[in-house]
Amino acid sequence: YQVDDESSTTTTTEETTVAEPTTAKTTREFKTSDKKMMLMTATDEVKTTRAEAKDSMKEERMAAREEFKTKMSAIKDARKQKALTSLDSRITEFNKKKTTQMGERLDRFTEILTKLSTKEATLKAEGKNTATLVTDIATATTAVDAAKVAVAEQSAKDYVVDVTTEEALKTDATATIKEFMADIKAVHLLVVSAQKAVVKAWKSAALLEVRTTLTPSPTEGATP
Repeated sequence: YQVDDESSTTTTTEETTVAEPTTAKTTREFKTSDKKMMLMTATDEVKTTRAEAKDSMKEERMAAREEFKTKMSAIKDARKQKALTSLDSRITEFNKKKTTQMGERLDRFTEILTKLSTKEATLKAEGKNTATLVTDIATATTAVDAAKVAVAEQSAKDYVVDVTTEEALKTDATATIKEFMADIKAVHLLVVSAQKAVVKAWKSAALLEVRTTLTPSPTEGATP
């Protein structure tokens, strides 16, 4: 069928005008989806690393435990045996508690970074320069992933007192406690570092939003 030139031009213009925002919106959705997928992939890789860390240390832990039981049975003083058993249990429980807490904390950081990635895509679509925010998000993601690996390795550790002699039992126990405290402190510092990186990224996003609010529109202050 035949359509006159004027109506054909009008229809084409209207269709193009309507299609542009849809295309822009679709592009933003794809970019946001890609970033979420990257974060999810990084999280899956960390989970795999956690499992591998636990598996690799499982045999070593079992061997150390068997040796510990053998040396424990050789201790004649029942009070020393009880004290050593109690210390062993407390270190294990404390390590589990702390690594669980740090792991949950890092998972929250990952959730925040996912939201920041979505926010970054929105701000970029609005014409904002998000280069600094993108860098901060990437830096924070790397820091969080590194901390997650450290927490996974720490949770897989088993602190067994290396009993040398019954007379040196106190010295041996003290050495094990110091080793554990040094390890848990080092992992905690990585978590703190990751938190600082996440806060920095969050502040970068907040700063862009503030600038958006404070930037006057082209019509503001215009002479009527």
